[in-house]
Amino acid sequence: MGPYNEFTMIEEIDTSQDYSKVKISEFDVIKISDDYVNLWLDRLSNIETFWHKLTNPKRGLARYGVTLIPPKSLAYFNEVIVSTLDSEKINNSNIMELLELVKRAKSENKLLIMFGI
Repeated sequence: MGPYNEFTMIEEIDTSQDYSKVKISEFDVIKISDDYVNLWLDRLSNIETFWHKLTNPKRGLARYGVTLIPPKSLAYFNEVIVSTLDSEKINNSNIMELLELVKRAKSENKLLIMFGI
């Protein structure tokens, strides 16, 4: 497996924070191989996100930076991940952990954060 993307949920969002400046070690993250994220890229290219901070709305994932995924985008994010579970390439317990995290973030109306490769 190649490099990893790291995911976590933000408990308390700071609207002025530039999350590209935070230390990943400050978070409890789920590591997902970039090989898996590559399977999702095309379908996630139009998902509403923010790159690095909440004042920077974008679409898709910031592959080499930080993506903030708002609650309204989590259902589709989850759908894309689930759609790849039937693939023989997907056999990873971290994917299941990520799906649980997405479900929790959606139910608690929290942002998901992805630290790219």
